[in-house]
Amino acid sequence: MVFNKKWFFLLLFVIIIGMGIFIINSGESFMKISNLERKYEISKNVSITIQKAIISDPLPDFITITLLNHSNIVYGYGLGFNIEKNKNGIWHILPCGIAVADIAFELFAYSSVEEKLDITRFHDELIPGHYRISMKVFEWNNNPERRNELILGEFIVESAFIRNAASNN
Repeated sequence: MVFNKKWFFLLLFVIIIGMGIFIINSGESFMKISNLERKYEISKNVSITIQKAIISDPLPDFITITLLNHSNIVYGYGLGFNIEKNKNGIWHILPCGIAVADIAFELFAYSSVEEKLDITRFHDELIPGHYRISMKVFEWNNNPERRNELILGEFIVESAFIRNAASNN
């Protein structure tokens, strides 16, 4: 049998391409996190809960959230937030079209605070589906290198028509 370089390199090329496709597909679960989750670490010390986790038509103007600090560290937060929609397992940030002046508030150690978030600018985007609010918090200290952490709270938007039809069956 004669060694043919051309066939050897062609076979090697096919194997390398096949391995590349396998590696890309095996990383699919990595792709299901949002860009915010890639940029910021999820907070282990602060959590967010949404008072009404299922909302329907007519959409409220505000969502009431509770921020809870589970640690002995004082955290800071602002009222700037994103709403993300889950589409086929991937979180996508909804466009809001405006800038929000972000004033910092303190979240004291082992405390909680309730806030109302104005969601009227998202009303056109909030169709039935699975959503979450994402906000940034940070350790309240004088360190200019402080890092932001991400807190996430999920909610569902359902149509009143769909909900009422389902309950009548």
